[in-house]
Amino acid sequence: FPVTIRGAHIIVNQNILKPKGILLIDDNINYDTKLPSKAKYSLPIYVQAGYKILFMGKQILLQK
Repeated sequence: FPVTIRGAHIIVNQNILKPKGILLIDDNINYDTKLPSKAKYSLPIYVQAGYKILFMGKQILLQK
């Protein structure tokens, strides 16, 4: 999942979202296999950058 990780780094490092901006990560859990999706690789990058988790379910809703 290097594309997902690279995308998260670009969003964070280039300060793409405005303050209080919203980011939605879809398909948090693969319901066919019950395994975590590629979001497990990008979510820590956002959280470490100070994004707040507003909702976590099948989707993850983050706010800068």
